Amino acid sequence: MNAKRNIRTWMTGIFSMIAVVGLFSGCATSKMPARQRAELWGEPLPSITMLDTVAADKDAVYVYVSAPEGKMSADEQIAIEGAAAQLTDEGAAIGIFELLADSDDYRDAQESIATPCVLALRKGYGLNVVNGELTADGLIDALVGSSCGAGGCGPSGCGPSGCR
Repeated sequence: MNAKRNIRTWMTGIFSMIAVVGLFSGCATSKMPARQRAELWGEPLPSITMLDTVAADKDAVYVYVSAPEGKMSADEQIAIEGAAAQLTDEGAAIGIFELLADSDDYRDAQESIATPCVLALRKGYGLNVVNGELTADGLIDALVGSSCGAGGCGPSGCGPSGCR
C-alpha cells in the first residue's frame, strides 16, 4: 500500500480528536522522568494503518522513519521523547512509534521523503514531516502545523496562517 494513503486513512479515521484549548502551546520542557518518557513508545509499526489500532486512544503521534543506513540517534530520541512528554504534561495523549525498515510503507516513504524524519500526525487533522535537525520545540510546532483541518493541507502544504 502507499504510505501517503495509509497516513491519510489514519488522519481521517473514525476517531476524531476533541480539541483542547491551549493543548499545543508552551516550550518543550517536561517534568516527566526519563523512565516515563520511554513508556510513551509503542511497538514498532509494520504499517502506518496499524495506527488505527495501536493509537486509537491517542490524540496525536510521532512516527520515526529511520534513514536506510542508520538507526535513531540519542539526540533524536531525546527530542521526540521531550516533545511527547511536554504534550503529555499538558493533558494530551501522545504516542511514539517507529516504522519498521522491512515494511512496504517504509520503502514507500524512502522514495518520497528525506530520512531520517518524524511524521507528526494529529488525529482527524493532518500531518507534517520533520527532517533535518530534530528538536522538541520543532516537533511540537509540527503538530500545531498539522492542525489545518481534516484530510491534511493538500499538495500546497501549510503556510504560516494555515492551509494554502
